Amino acid sequence: MQIVITSPDADNVYTTLAEFLADNAHDEEIDARDLRFALESGDKVTLGGGAAPVITIQVDWYEHRGQLRPGDVFVANDGCLVMLDRSVPGDGTKWYVADWSHGSWGYYDGTIEPGDLVARAKNPANNRAA
Repeated sequence: MQIVITSPDADNVYTTLAEFLADNAHDEEIDARDLRFALESGDKVTLGGGAAPVITIQVDWYEHRGQLRPGDVFVANDGCLVMLDRSVPGDGTKWYVADWSHGSWGYYDGTIEPGDLVARAKNPANNRAA
């Protein structure tokens, strides 16, 4: 996991969360829930309002492939939304995926390598009205 935190004035770039928090402990706009979301999502997250710091968390999912589970949803490196279905038999890393298209998951026997997963995402099927 790589953490890059850039201050609003871009003069300070922190490479660890501890450095950032130590330097900004007085800032009441920093919310632990936002930090947790940043760590879980892998996305860029702006803390507070206005010119707040931006935290970018980049997870190398190939290195963390042991944490992948069926049903996990990700944005792939081509921008598509995919849901992990099951591992490919005989391959130690590759997964079969479902593709999000036209409001539902499609199972077309597509595959993906963990290194092609960019960021975790919420499952859009859970947001639909029943």
